[in-house]
Amino acid sequence: MHRYILKRLVQLIPVILGVVLIIFLIMDLTPGDPARMVLGNMASEEAIAAFREEQGLNDPLPIRYLRYVFDMLRGSLGTSYRSSRPVIDELLARFPATMQLASASIIFALVISVPIGIVSALKQNSLFDTVGMVAALLGIAMPAFWLGLILIISFSLKLDWLPSSGSGSFKHLILPAVANGVSCAANIARITRSSMLEIIRQDYIRTAKSKGIGKMKVVLKHAMGNCWIPVITVAGLQFGTMLGGTVIIENVFAWNGVGDFLLKSISAKDTPCVLGGIVMFTVVFSVVNLLVDIVYAFIDPRIKAQYQ
Repeated sequence: MHRYILKRLVQLIPVILGVVLIIFLIMDLTPGDPARMVLGNMASEEAIAAFREEQGLNDPLPIRYLRYVFDMLRGSLGTSYRSSRPVIDELLARFPATMQLASASIIFALVISVPIGIVSALKQNSLFDTVGMVAALLGIAMPAFWLGLILIISFSLKLDWLPSSGSGSFKHLILPAVANGVSCAANIARITRSSMLEIIRQDYIRTAKSKGIGKMKVVLKHAMGNCWIPVITVAGLQFGTMLGGTVIIENVFAWNGVGDFLLKSISAKDTPCVLGGIVMFTVVFSVVNLLVDIVYAFIDPRIKAQYQ
């Protein structure tokens, strides 16, 4: 297992280098001059030239890329053009808020989706199953930012139950977590249903029922153990997707996290901040996938044997 974890961590290095190169190219091709955006339209040409020289913006793209990679290997993600603060400090100040939102979203998704998926499988083709799967399809098709706006109009402006923006309390967390978690809940519900349908038709489930074991005990003790693997797979991938999805949701709800910071950095063409945010999301997403693989080993001993 230790060798497998080390191998996965080493494989993360070329992924990060490739992601940084792609973002470098995209930011270089987008219109706008970072020096002009930071200093403003009233800045003199001398000030613009001095800023570009100070930040190394006059160097060719390969030189800037290699310089950034070497700085990253030394533990530095550069300095923000706008605030002149280290990017790592800017990101770490906002990362807990993003993790809080993503964690609340995945918890909401699991609490809603797993019971719906299990009951839909046990009551296949019933009214509950039909309504649940139609709702799941709507949840997948519904854009998160649109749902967020609908929630703000309904629960903040009309009913005045919950705050429409900001962060700091549990009430502020509810609407963005729901908006960010609905699509994930829909995906997990469908996977849970499909997995449970396949499992309850297996011979060992029929054998357990023939021994007189109660239906709920068969489901909880025999079926759920094998059902968790695909559910955890989807949940892990969806958690990584949620971290990326917070870029829009945080902006809609004015949530002071990495996503909102990243979107503002893109608008200002603050390349070091954009690169730092993308690198952070890439690392977190990869670590989450690694943790999912490790959880597999505790659920299914056969998978653990493959890692040894």
